[in-house]
Amino acid sequence: ERLLFGGARAVGTPQILHASGLAPERGPTGEGVFPLHDKPKVWLLVRLRGLICGNYFEHYKKVGDMLAYLNVSTPIASGPGAPAEFQLYLSEGCCVGGAGAEDRAEYYCLTFGVVLLHPASPGRFFVHGAGSGNEGASGGTSSTYELTLYAEDVRRFERMISILRAVGNKTAARLERQLGLKALMDFDPILSSGLHVENALRLSASNWNHPSGTCPIGQVVDAQLRVLGAERLRIADASVLPSPVSGHADAAAQLIGQMAAGFVTRDWPPP
Repeated sequence: ERLLFGGARAVGTPQILHASGLAPERGPTGEGVFPLHDKPKVWLLVRLRGLICGNYFEHYKKVGDMLAYLNVSTPIASGPGAPAEFQLYLSEGCCVGGAGAEDRAEYYCLTFGVVLLHPASPGRFFVHGAGSGNEGASGGTSSTYELTLYAEDVRRFERMISILRAVGNKTAARLERQLGLKALMDFDPILSSGLHVENALRLSASNWNHPSGTCPIGQVVDAQLRVLGAERLRIADASVLPSPVSGHADAAAQLIGQMAAGFVTRDWPPP
């Protein structure tokens, strides 16, 4: 029995299935069409005008304490077992300008990475070549994908952006009150776009580069990871996940590999 294992990334396995004629769907020009899960993310820059980087480094420990305050966890209203809705990254550094093209000073900046963990929006993964009529010069395969952003997910981003805007304003007040540093918040366009936040989101959002679910259970494999329409072939990677996981797919992929090994040794016990 053979196992296909691509780890936490789920882009190689559908290419192999397509080349073997096992794609779940064919496009109009013969390309293999697979489902896709990935998480939309945006990067949001907050520039603290009035807080020059030189001043920031003089107050490094105090500002570090402030960042620790921002990174604390908040209770989940629906209970501790509820899945997280977003994953947030927070980095700090220096960035130039903020008050116009003539402003070349280096200000202290915060960058928020905002990742929606369980989007309602679907995606599709396309494999071209290997008999689809779109072979490249080498005769191999290539792949593309498309992700959509439903209105439901836009509303969830809007709620998180509203929270981050409030955090930014409170941070400025805390800096002045506790550290004596007067900093005017210069928000990312998404954070200050008001009624136009959806347009700004659609222009700025990208995928998290952790795709999964291209060969999900129930569509490409059965509950024991056997490829539908093939014999003695299983998939043991993140492509079989029927829905996104909260966070990185590496641990889930390792668990799937362990499950596949158990299925194989059960069906084909060693002598």
